Amino acid sequence: MKRDIQHVPYGYEPPVEQRKGTLVFYDSFEHITDQELEVAAKTAADRRFTKLVLYPLHEETVRRMTKEPVSAYYKREDRLHEWKREQGRSFITVESLEGKRKKYTPLDSALRHLAEIYPSPIFLYLT
Repeated sequence: MKRDIQHVPYGYEPPVEQRKGTLVFYDSFEHITDQELEVAAKTAADRRFTKLVLYPLHEETVRRMTKEPVSAYYKREDRLHEWKREQGRSFITVESLEGKRKKYTPLDSALRHLAEIYPSPIFLYLT
């Protein structure tokens, strides 16, 4: 274990973190408009979250959850990346776990993965 020695003046108190936690937008993003994405980004900014994670669901996950047809995962993910580039905000992230797995991912596995990577506490933004 590496030890870093830091010298601070007497009475020093570190600044209080203003931003905490992660807001996860968990959805298929099939019928979500750009205005709804902007509302989610504004909510994350207003509530001072460290990250806004857009979590698009794989077709198999959506099929098991809702039985409704959805477009291909990569098309929905590309649309989210394009929207993210247009916004120019650095705290927005598009999670690609479902694209790597290419199959059904249960909610508890997804949340476990998100809890390992992103700062806690984690809040879900659901439609």
